[in-house]
Order: sequence, then structure tokens, then C-alpha cells
Amino acid sequence: MPYILVRHKVLDVARWRAVFDVYEPERRAGGLEVVQVLKNRAEPLEVLVLCRTDDVEKSLRTMQAPGTNGIKQRAGVVGVPDVLLLDEVPPTAK
Repeated sequence: MPYILVRHKVLDVARWRAVFDVYEPERRAGGLEVVQVLKNRAEPLEVLVLCRTDDVEKSLRTMQAPGTNGIKQRAGVVGVPDVLLLDEVPPTAK
């Protein structure tokens, strides 16, 4: 299953999380299932969001849709987020 990892720098983690949580229905409609939301211990204003998706292209379109820049601005995202497309590495057969 494909995953998308997004890394943001933010002005305030609580402010970012409040805005992030409001947009759960839009993420789900775009094929994104949030697996984990993390904060970097070494950089406390950096957050990482790991999502599962069945359709990477649809999910990327959702993440880049018109209006997302306004949402990022309201959430206090600083700069351009890093986006990594990931694939699961299955364990070896025993």
C-alpha cells in the first residue's frame, strides 16, 4: 500500500493541529487516511503526517487543490512542505 509523508514547519503546533483536524473530511474524500501525526523532538515546530492512500495521484491532487495555500496559511505553515511518496517494504517470508 502506498503512503505519503508530509513534513511541515509551523509557527505553532497547537494552532496547526486545530486547523488540520477541521479538514479530515476533505482528506478522506481525497483518498488520504491519516496513520500518524508526529512532532520532531529536535525541531519542536516541525510536524510530520503519515497517510495511507489507495490512489497517490488523487491524493496529490487533493493536497494541491485550489484553496490549500489559504488553509496552510491559516494553520501557520512556514515555507513549502516536504512530501515523500513511500511504499511499504514487506517482511521476508519465513
